[in-house]
Amino acid sequence: MGRLITRIEISNFRGIGGALLLDAPKGGSVLVWARNGDGKSSIADALDWFFQPEGHVGHLKFSGMKPARYRHLAHLGTPASVKVTGERDGVPFSCERRLSPDGSATSIPAPF
Repeated sequence: MGRLITRIEISNFRGIGGALLLDAPKGGSVLVWARNGDGKSSIADALDWFFQPEGHVGHLKFSGMKPARYRHLAHLGTPASVKVTGERDGVPFSCERRLSPDGSATSIPAPF
């Protein structure tokens, strides 16, 4: 049972204002290189948030975190989203997780 991610789309998440697209050629890798403060960690945080069942960001998580506290993940209080596209066992898939400014999140369909 293999998964291959071919595209990651991140919008308004932490330090990423607007949209960021990362395409990975089939069987290839992606290298992210940029100056300090350009949003590299925001990419990692967005993927961490996307793949965590509770929608936490590992290094930002603390005991008793309530959904309303997730609002700090959205860039300047705008709706945020992370969409992952790829193949699972040769079948195309697309999943998106959205975060509203109030901190509530929805997944379409639910991540893996």
